[in-house]
Amino acid sequence: MLAGCAARYADPTPAAPAQIAVNDAEYAALFEASETVIRRYGWPVGVSDARQGLITTDPVGSQHAFEFWRADVNTHQDFWESTMASIRRTVTVTISPEQPDGNRVLEVVVQKERYSQPKRQINNSAAVMYFFRQGIDARQAGSPAYHWLEIGRDGAMEARLRDQILSEAGLGAMVAQAPLDTP
Repeated sequence: MLAGCAARYADPTPAAPAQIAVNDAEYAALFEASETVIRRYGWPVGVSDARQGLITTDPVGSQHAFEFWRADVNTHQDFWESTMASIRRTVTVTISPEQPDGNRVLEVVVQKERYSQPKRQINNSAAVMYFFRQGIDARQAGSPAYHWLEIGRDGAMEARLRDQILSEAGLGAMVAQAPLDTP
């Protein structure tokens, strides 16, 4: 089979949260498994609060073509997108408090952002000297506005992380998809 024939395409649909029944000891294992899986992919944990059931990572630039040892993108489309533009991802894992039915909800959110910078323009001979300098825009006297733009969620990576967290915690067989809230 040719390598390109089995291409995985990015799914912008957010991954469904997993509804699981865990006791207090299993909750501790689930929380620890969440941190372990996140760190395994190279995201540094910024906030880790077991009481609130919240783990948030610091943003990390995504894998590109020259970083074959990393695996923080899940599809070919995301891989090439990260190679062609500066993309970063932030992971948030939430484990809800125990609900009346005894279950908790595990939700993994992977937010993608793209680095944006103003286009450089040469409109006079003096601007040629500054064209390759970082932080100088030939059209303005002040510094240009560089910033990160949210471009959505990475549903494929969310599902991959969710499944690996449940597997790491030994809870894979207990998963039932949580119903989505309908208006």
